[in-house]
Amino acid sequence: WEGGEGRALRQFALASGELGRAAMEQGDLERAESLLTQALTAPENLGEGKLPNAQDNMAHYYLGCLMEKAGRSEEALFWWDKASRGLEEPSEMLYYNDQPSDTIYYQALAWEKLGDRGQAKKRYHKLIRFGEQMSFKPAVPDYFAVSLPEITVFQRDGNRLRLAECAYLRSLGYEGLGERKRAAHEVRCILETMPDHQGSNLLDRYWEGVNPV
Repeated sequence: WEGGEGRALRQFALASGELGRAAMEQGDLERAESLLTQALTAPENLGEGKLPNAQDNMAHYYLGCLMEKAGRSEEALFWWDKASRGLEEPSEMLYYNDQPSDTIYYQALAWEKLGDRGQAKKRYHKLIRFGEQMSFKPAVPDYFAVSLPEITVFQRDGNRLRLAECAYLRSLGYEGLGERKRAAHEVRCILETMPDHQGSNLLDRYWEGVNPV
């Protein structure tokens, strides 16, 4: 186990965040706060330290929502302000420490909560535009250090993965703009060819009953 590429830590943060969101929806605010705060940590037993530029927009955003639900408005604004920060230009994840572009979606949601719909819409449109532009660019294998073993062992279709990621970013943008049918269409097209696409599965769970265009 080489560690250091952040994959185990990202899965830990995602799992903690989703469990925290579920607890919040069920009204268990104490457990939700514990889980969402846990998403910001780097447990020693994972064998990975947290990178200085790691983006925690999702956990910050939901902590703000939690504080709002608990009537702690000043703390809610504090967390939404943190969630609104970070790189706002989508980009390819060439290396393990690059910011995942879907964090921009949570920046946008935070701007909505802060009352600036314009900043939010700007980010939604950037996600859609980037997803459209990058879908025409062929995938180039990344031979950087920790990436090479995955390429060798799993033999993934880079172009199919790129198209899925592009459609996923577009779906986030459409969802933010209120175009839920278009968003659902993008996600369900991904799941037809890549049923294990994690982000799309998480979104699809919340769109039951939505008929795609």
